[in-house]
Amino acid sequence: MIRIGGLVLVYLTLAPLCAAQAPERVGSGSAVTLPGRSNTPALSQIEESFRAGRFREAQTDAQELVKAQPDNARAWMFLGMASVRLNEAAKAVQAFEKAIALDPTDSRPYFDLGLLYASQNDLDKAIDRYQKGLALDDRNGATYYNYGRVLLAKGRIQEAVDALRRDLALNPSDSEARIAVVEALLRAHERKKAREEVHAVLEKNDAPGTVLVSLGGLLVRGGEFDLGKTVLTRALAVSPDSAAAHIELSRLSTALSYHTEAIHDARRAVQLAPDSLETNLALAEALISARQDRLATELLKKLEPRFGGTGAFHYTLGIAEYRAGRYQPAVTAFERAIQLDPNLDLAFFLLGQTHLVGGELDPAEACFKSAVRLKPDSTLYYNYLARVYEQKGSPFHDAAVQATERVLALDPKDVESRERMAKWAKEAGDLARARALLEEVVADAPTEISVRVLLASIYYRLNLRQKGDEQTGMVRRLEALSQESQTKAH
Repeated sequence: MIRIGGLVLVYLTLAPLCAAQAPERVGSGSAVTLPGRSNTPALSQIEESFRAGRFREAQTDAQELVKAQPDNARAWMFLGMASVRLNEAAKAVQAFEKAIALDPTDSRPYFDLGLLYASQNDLDKAIDRYQKGLALDDRNGATYYNYGRVLLAKGRIQEAVDALRRDLALNPSDSEARIAVVEALLRAHERKKAREEVHAVLEKNDAPGTVLVSLGGLLVRGGEFDLGKTVLTRALAVSPDSAAAHIELSRLSTALSYHTEAIHDARRAVQLAPDSLETNLALAEALISARQDRLATELLKKLEPRFGGTGAFHYTLGIAEYRAGRYQPAVTAFERAIQLDPNLDLAFFLLGQTHLVGGELDPAEACFKSAVRLKPDSTLYYNYLARVYEQKGSPFHDAAVQATERVLALDPKDVESRERMAKWAKEAGDLARARALLEEVVADAPTEISVRVLLASIYYRLNLRQKGDEQTGMVRRLEALSQESQTKAH
């Protein structure tokens, strides 16, 4: 997520020239300031066109001006701004780079390039431009936020936290930045610090309902269920008719296998926003998770005339087909979702998973690579890519190692990748390394059954029978608890 929606690129370029003035947020109702008013007739004409929303005209005039005055940095900036608004990213990049070459002391084209490169998933270039721009203007909180998000996407967690805290120092009331800090801390497994940030938001008691819903959803996805429920309950106290809060509460209940409650909250969300795609699909998801396949299918058939033109609808339909074991219809639905929304990384992922279940390794690999391209900070996608390479056999071992190492670069405490490394160490006869890795994982994730099974086998190979028996006993207890939990859920 890059801040300030579709206007952010233009907004950052239009920021006030005074370095000590913090940039205003788009949507605040205040006027934005174009880069340096000029008495040059051509620049004034371009500025007037831009303010009036005539972006093609502004672009054309800017192109003429840079032909006549190729050393005019501001003209190049206007060309970049107009190109952004016309969704011509390549032309915008070229213009901003030229503006920098002509005037390397102006921070604004650096900031715009950071956002453009980030939108193209060229994160290294984005980081470089942000760093150079912030060296010129270190009072731009919005840019620190965007910079922090890119660092987070690269897995540079501590640097991301530092950048986001810099935004908070400049804008203490920036709830979005605080939420991003919570996300970074959860990614770094710094759960205590993440909870402290959440409590700081709750104690201030001034966060709007929309911010609380975003924070609650983040906590649910991060496995902080109790605190997530607290935040979402607060969100409903602030905004009693928030359909979004009920959606997140439905997802929380689904995560806890409380399917009746999940369906109830999803139905309430639909009552509050009956024409919303998200609320209706949240109800379908709750029914799918509850294994109420018939009701889910009936609901999706009713929704198709209204929402069948969206990628999200076909993505959800694909999930329903997949859960019902109808894999070919699932493939068709996921492919349709991708046609409608080529940036839907989850559709690529689940299409790959469907191919993987069917033993179709090459298309599965292609799908997971597409998911990684769209979301390069996802450990899940890299782990599945590593699974494909493992199934492809020894010629692809190096590729499996590379994907696994990428996971560990993003999250050094990832359980699956460390377990995979330990398995490879065992196969190579390096039992000491396998043992060390698995003992670390068990300490971090004591309920992971497969890790304890592998660790027990290592202990037995090392003639540490008592330790092996202890792990075997823990496996039996965890399996019994899992069975008991599944029985209660049904």
